[in-house]
Amino acid sequence: MKYLLLFLISLVSLTIHAQSLILEDVFLNNKYREKRPDNLRFMNDDRFYTEQVGNAILKKETVSGKTVDTLVSKTDTLNGKKFELFDYSFSADEKQLLLAGNRKGIYRRSFTADYVLVRSSKFVVPSSTANYEPVTINDVSYATFSPDGKKIGYVKDNNLFYYDLESRATTQVTFDGKKNSIINGSTDWVYEEEFEFTKAFCWSPDSRFLAFYRFDETDVPEYNMQKWEGIYPTDYRFKYPKAGEKNAKVEIKVFDLSSKKTNTVALDSVKAYYVPRIQFVGKHLLLRNLNRRQDLLSYQIYDPKENQLKTFYGEKCYPVEVGSEVFSLGKSNFLTTSEKEGADKLLLALYPESKTCPHCGEQYETNFPPEELVAVDTTHKWIYFVSSQNATDKLVERVSMKTKKIELISTAFGLNEIQVSEKGNYYIITNTSVGNPATVTLFDAKTKKPIRVIEDNASLKQSLKNLNLSEQTFFQFTTSENVQLNGWMIKPKDFDSTKKYPVIMFEYGGPGSQMVINSWMGNYYLWHQYLALQGFVVACVDGRGTGGRGTAFRTSTYKHLGEQETKDQIEAAKYLGSLSYIDKTRIGIWGWSFGGYLSTLSILLGNEVFKAAIAVAPVTNWRFYDTIYTERYLTTPQDNAKGYDTNSPIQYADRLKGDYLLIHGTSDDNVHFQNALAMQEALIKSSKQFETFVYPNKAHGISGGKTRLHLYNLMLNFWTEKLKP
Repeated sequence: MKYLLLFLISLVSLTIHAQSLILEDVFLNNKYREKRPDNLRFMNDDRFYTEQVGNAILKKETVSGKTVDTLVSKTDTLNGKKFELFDYSFSADEKQLLLAGNRKGIYRRSFTADYVLVRSSKFVVPSSTANYEPVTINDVSYATFSPDGKKIGYVKDNNLFYYDLESRATTQVTFDGKKNSIINGSTDWVYEEEFEFTKAFCWSPDSRFLAFYRFDETDVPEYNMQKWEGIYPTDYRFKYPKAGEKNAKVEIKVFDLSSKKTNTVALDSVKAYYVPRIQFVGKHLLLRNLNRRQDLLSYQIYDPKENQLKTFYGEKCYPVEVGSEVFSLGKSNFLTTSEKEGADKLLLALYPESKTCPHCGEQYETNFPPEELVAVDTTHKWIYFVSSQNATDKLVERVSMKTKKIELISTAFGLNEIQVSEKGNYYIITNTSVGNPATVTLFDAKTKKPIRVIEDNASLKQSLKNLNLSEQTFFQFTTSENVQLNGWMIKPKDFDSTKKYPVIMFEYGGPGSQMVINSWMGNYYLWHQYLALQGFVVACVDGRGTGGRGTAFRTSTYKHLGEQETKDQIEAAKYLGSLSYIDKTRIGIWGWSFGGYLSTLSILLGNEVFKAAIAVAPVTNWRFYDTIYTERYLTTPQDNAKGYDTNSPIQYADRLKGDYLLIHGTSDDNVHFQNALAMQEALIKSSKQFETFVYPNKAHGISGGKTRLHLYNLMLNFWTEKLKP
């Protein structure tokens, strides 16, 4: 009896600690969601910071983490209306707080929201007993304080407005906004998606001027997307410029609040075909411009008082990835990154207003390619950036503007991100690595020593440990074209080297992307671990064109997108098939978006290697995709028809031999459902059998409710049926 009792106690203990990985917990219950501080902002006095906790905003002491005040109390209603806080911003003097709630998404980044201004020494959410009247602006986009804190600019119905907090008067700046025609102050679809911003206006430092974009998309062709939600389908039409087609005509305008007059910046329509960024640097408006091919980058400065524009820098470059921000250094000097054509390394360069500035034209060559310029501490003269080392790790470094000395400040390998306080006394580094969710640590910037851990995800890490998952390991191999590629692999937990295992390859492979990286991959990581638990070896290889390995490697696919990437996936499959524990007759590949494009090409052109493939929301013809992304890597179809057609999966439908599952959402505004239909038609014409699944009214992310769980069960069933013995 004694031994039976001990056995039962041991069994219970094992049950508690040895948990099972369940798909419902991953894709439905969010059991393994990583925690990070929500909307953490250093205050002007960086001895303090603020953080959103639910619907509350707390003020905390930086060093201790102790909550010293509640700026906004936790409440789910505001003035009798349900209010779900998702963001907030302070006026420059931190005496006013603008709350953003009730977000309604439009596309990937764009939204409308309700904004509430809180004006109180304690910043308590307004109530019926408040001694002031709150300012509420409903159903608008991108509400932003002027630098003097006296006005709020925002966009509504494609027009730009500002609200005067002293007079409580609203001024309408533009009047011609119209859906699918004219947009003022926010971006069109393609700028939002490919240049990755939506708020298309900015204030001058003296609050006198409002600079903004005006998009005339009248001549841009419309895409019609049907939605099935009633007895009859409804049409959703929006402007979407496909490769080689007309883009919106973009103008940069500057409104003078004192004279109420608007000037148009006189841009060169060829050299400034695209304007990916504008911002005020000192008294001047700085514009970054690109030609349509996106291989000529120029910087221009506009003086709004004199209505004058001058170009002071330009460089011929490989197709530009508009990433790093521009940082003001006072007056009209600024700092950004440079990527000249043929350069092996990126340079950190200062570009001045005049030749008399103290750092005129200085360049800071770094030990490793800085992938992102993240902060500039003008007080202590430090430039902070993220660099790529040994391809799989992203580390944080800083370079002194005084001595040009470079310091490594991140303390662990993996993926590192940094947030620096305005005064430069503190910084926060967030580190993740394979299988390890975020550790968020506060550092003293002077000593580089850690002060405290803000979030360690200890509970999640213990839950992952209890799952007893397989190790994810990195590997390298050399292709027949003498190209060294990086990869990772997850083997079944009960791996037996004498057995032969089926392989599922995962890839994305798009230009500048990286899937082989030492970081926490969240649900992707858990999904692949789940496949390993089902007896599959899971592997991923980053082919040519991906990031982290310098300019030459990233740009090697220019003008023939898909060709080298597919060759590299086929070579990767052959390499895996040569391993003693891999069954080379049971190799599958899957990917999403660009990854779906590659998985489709791989099973068609690598039909002797791949037995099965899944493509989720794939591009199947680059002529169907948008101008900015596609032309950046292929130029236009008119200039490079061969590059478009030679590497379209549609051209090779007759080569399908294995099992192919094509998945798409009908409301995909990004990679249109048209891509799936065109691929299906080509396969049917070639008398090829295949499987397909359509998610009604779902966008590119194919999510919402139980959709993701359904999707991954669908893929699991496919792999089990097609690759298991």
